[in-house]
Amino acid sequence: MPRSRALPAATTATALLLAVLGIATAHADAPTTLYVDSSSAACSDTGPGSSAVPFCTAQAAADTVDPGQTVMVLSAPTTQPVVLTRSGTAQAPITFSGVFSRTSAFNTGGGALLTVKNAQYIDLDNVRVHAVSDVAAVSLVDAQHVNLSRLTLYAAGSGPLDALDIDGGSSDVNVTACNCQAYAGAAIKVAASASHITLASSRLYVLQANGTGLDVEGTTDLRVAGVSVDSNNGTGVSITGVSTGSIENTAISPRSLTQIKVAAESAASITADYNAVRADTGSYTYLTAYNWGGKRYASSADFYAATGQGRHDLDTLTDDSFPAVADGSPLIDSGDADAPGESATDLGGHARVDDPLVPNTGTGAGTTDRGASEFQNPFSVSAVAMAPTQGPAPLPVTVTATVQDTWSTPVTGYTFDFGDGSPTQDSTEPSVSHTFQNPVAPAGGTYTVTVTAHRADGVSTKGSGTIQVGSPGPLVPRLGFTTESWKPVSVGTTPSATSPWAVTGHTVDYGDGSPVVHADGPKPQLPQHTFPGPGTYTVTDTATDAGGRTATVSQPLTVGTTYVSLTTPQRFLDTRIGAGAPRAKLGPGGTVKVKVAGAAGIPSTGVAAVTMNVTDVNASTGGVVTAYPDGSARPGTSNLNFRAGQVNPNLVTVQVGQDGYVDLYNASGTVDLAADIQGFFSNIPVAGTNDIEPPGTYYLPTTPTRVVDTRIGTGGQKAPLTPGQCLSHQFPAVLPNSGAVAAVALNVTATGAGSGGWIGVYPSESAQPVTSNLNFQAGQTTSNLVVVPVPDDTVQFCNHAGHVNLIVDVQGYYFSLAQQPATGYLPVAPVRLVDTRDGTGAPKRRLGADSTLRIKVTGTNGIPAGATAVTVNLTGTGSDRATYLTAYSGGTRPTASNIDLTAGETRPVLATVPVDSSGYITVYNAAGTVDVVADLEGYYAPAAPLP
Repeated sequence: MPRSRALPAATTATALLLAVLGIATAHADAPTTLYVDSSSAACSDTGPGSSAVPFCTAQAAADTVDPGQTVMVLSAPTTQPVVLTRSGTAQAPITFSGVFSRTSAFNTGGGALLTVKNAQYIDLDNVRVHAVSDVAAVSLVDAQHVNLSRLTLYAAGSGPLDALDIDGGSSDVNVTACNCQAYAGAAIKVAASASHITLASSRLYVLQANGTGLDVEGTTDLRVAGVSVDSNNGTGVSITGVSTGSIENTAISPRSLTQIKVAAESAASITADYNAVRADTGSYTYLTAYNWGGKRYASSADFYAATGQGRHDLDTLTDDSFPAVADGSPLIDSGDADAPGESATDLGGHARVDDPLVPNTGTGAGTTDRGASEFQNPFSVSAVAMAPTQGPAPLPVTVTATVQDTWSTPVTGYTFDFGDGSPTQDSTEPSVSHTFQNPVAPAGGTYTVTVTAHRADGVSTKGSGTIQVGSPGPLVPRLGFTTESWKPVSVGTTPSATSPWAVTGHTVDYGDGSPVVHADGPKPQLPQHTFPGPGTYTVTDTATDAGGRTATVSQPLTVGTTYVSLTTPQRFLDTRIGAGAPRAKLGPGGTVKVKVAGAAGIPSTGVAAVTMNVTDVNASTGGVVTAYPDGSARPGTSNLNFRAGQVNPNLVTVQVGQDGYVDLYNASGTVDLAADIQGFFSNIPVAGTNDIEPPGTYYLPTTPTRVVDTRIGTGGQKAPLTPGQCLSHQFPAVLPNSGAVAAVALNVTATGAGSGGWIGVYPSESAQPVTSNLNFQAGQTTSNLVVVPVPDDTVQFCNHAGHVNLIVDVQGYYFSLAQQPATGYLPVAPVRLVDTRDGTGAPKRRLGADSTLRIKVTGTNGIPAGATAVTVNLTGTGSDRATYLTAYSGGTRPTASNIDLTAGETRPVLATVPVDSSGYITVYNAAGTVDVVADLEGYYAPAAPLP
């Protein structure tokens, strides 16, 4: 058996360990410990090796150490292998402890990272050797009386390398508690002529296939006891040559193709018993439990019947039972306590113990397990629970420990450490009461409560739990919401709350008449809720906490529609040819009812509003056209203002009636009308199709920005568009802090035309449509709002007749993937916000030159505070000279326009205008005086803040 001595505790670092042999006897005044620490600025290889002046290299310590001394390697360079040649004595061995590693190859032609050579009485204790190089981890060469204990060895390289090599000149070597691993080769290899080799309480592991766990050749007095071997499709234990000794209490992994192999020369002189293997039951044709004397045996019964060996062997090992041992395993309490070389402790240093749940079928006391590990009492404190789990100081708490012990060993008492600086408390019961007097500092932290359970045999185990103790404070609930562009009226809700007590639950009322929703926990994620339609709802959360308190918070939540852009505008009305209505002009006071839902590629349900370009043609006299939802009263608003003989387009966004229709009313004279749908606003989930792209969008209004003006070269061209010419402009694919751009809202103006014509606006990857966005006549300045998808980031502006200058101002962007809270559109029945002609919404006076008109929008006509933009039909009328109008949120006026007017002209344009922080929009007039009319069509509003 190995010599037993008390050893100093090892210090681990990412350094290197050596064991070196001494020759001389240590002087009485010599230090008992020599230190190696290359990280110390004071280190010196000339000594003395004290903690204050340590050696820099392990080799220097190895060349200096005397019998009775211990070399403690704290940190050392690993430029070369270390060779230990100095010897100790039987009464005063030399001891090495520490860590030794190498991750690159040596140029030494083989050997080991750590070698004991021609030395005696060496103890390697608590040593870690990690040799990722072309050498073995540890090698013994002509070494005698060497104890290796508590080792972790690993060897890997370009070829088969061993974790531990013992050469034929070595003897009296005891290996105990070694976790020996090799990537290939053998975990332990013993060469021919070695003698008196003991291997106990160790685990041998070879990662690569075809390796060997224990490879022994021609060794005298081999003792293998209490070993676990996993050779991963290799050989577990192989003994060749003329060897003598025994193999007992050893468990061989079922993953080893040959588990125990003893050559014919050794078969008569090797004893095998109390081992554990897996029998070949017929389904494992590749598996050999025993290869003894050149013959294979499939089971322990066959092996015993033929050889008389392995009478007490087990052959029922499974992958699940190796190497870990579970309660009830046949490996427990079934080993031979008197096996040669058997250690009193296992791989982890645990003593042999009796499992009361398993019969004692082994020898001696019957408490020795097979394999490297002794199954210990599963005695633990599995949980430490607090009631309540948190609260304000002073907080009375009941602490309860739960003990896990399948052996039912009596617990004699408990010690409670509350972690708050108060004295520990002893109790014979697993539950005690304690009052935490002070809040945890810093705020939001926890106290850790530790409970130690004691058994009568002196064994103790501990477990812990935490408790949050804060300062007194209120229960404050909060609501957060998430939205998705393709589910416009649905939200995900996350209620939360702060409280010194644990928040126990929430009750949410969505304010739309639906049943309230209950959820437990401090911050539950509620199922997605769908509102009956666009609007602003008051959502209320009532939170409860463990202190028995309730608190309520209400949050206004706006859900709107989402815009879906058509890849190609669709003409669904043209009274000149009878498309969508009878082939006839619309007379004075006449109304044409136009089907929208289900027409021109528009879904039949869920369409809240439609965006269409409406054009008047062949008017017999001046007049106005009003668009409004079918089934509702006609409003006193206008969308088109025109004169006889003109062709005037205007983009119109109008709410769709419940029957899916919109109405177009002509006030006077006769006129033909054409309408092209550019997109629609949906209040139900929308799936993308070939004609609808993207499936849903958010809107971000921006300060109007001029990107094209061919009069001065903005956008790249400083010349009018020629007949048939298309001008392209690239827009950003992604806006910072916003998301991926799906469509862009543009105010497009044609000016200085030499003849009548029209402009088509479309994405560059699409075919050129036959519909118009802007119609103009010679000498006329005409503008219109256009919403165009940008799947490839580029838009084409095509002129179909004559020469004309083009102006393009960006009004806003639609996003298919937004990084900000959703901004939904809420269409309303058209209502007049401002008319300076009669004093509606503003003073009754014309807007002067270089002047602005501030229009209050939030808090009026149902527009909530927080609305981000309004969609208005803006009309300039009766101007006394040429001018232009610009609509914007306020502050610095942009260099862009919405309407260009000649003297005496009346012209409308649809505009989506950002709302400033005070709830206003601003209209600017450049020259002369003009009356301003603004009709509200809808507004954009964000949902409540995200959780």
